[in-house]
Amino acid sequence: MRRSIISASLNIESAMKIRSFLILAVGFIPFLPLPLSAPVHAQSPSADKSTSMIAPATPPVAKKIPKTMENFGDKRVDDYFWLREKTNPEVIDYLKAENVYTQSVLGGLKEFQ
Repeated sequence: MRRSIISASLNIESAMKIRSFLILAVGFIPFLPLPLSAPVHAQSPSADKSTSMIAPATPPVAKKIPKTMENFGDKRVDDYFWLREKTNPEVIDYLKAENVYTQSVLGGLKEFQ
């Protein structure tokens, strides 16, 4: 486990050095993906290997219902305008599904709150 923490930090440090060099030499940063974080098992000291590699649940996807609005001659389409209807049972169900997804993804971080 110690090795993965060190290698993750070296990857981040190396990428940052490359980005700094490109800024100075070229004047801009071309697309260069950075590692976002250390591996899951290296972030949480209490995580065991059986739970660290579980894929997160898929997030709910809101349906698109286009609504065209016109102001001052400009037209714009809002596909998610229907989510403003707070009493609509479909909106409430969608928000509940989002809350369940959020808890499934962030549930392992309760000890850090």
